[in-house]
Amino acid sequence: MLKSLILFDLYSKFKKELKRARLGFPTWRVREAYAYFLFAYFFGWTPEEVDRQDAELLDRML
Repeated sequence: MLKSLILFDLYSKFKKELKRARLGFPTWRVREAYAYFLFAYFFGWTPEEVDRQDAELLDRML
């Protein structure tokens, strides 16, 4: 659950910075936000993987 929230937050920040870049704000912030998102994605934080891990954790807790 926590990983999915982090991944969603990183993706949201990337989309926000992308919109700002279209308005003329610095593009380095877009690259930085995208780099953080790719870093998380590279280490397996895909939505499907996060859902699978959450299901396993829930099974262990029950």
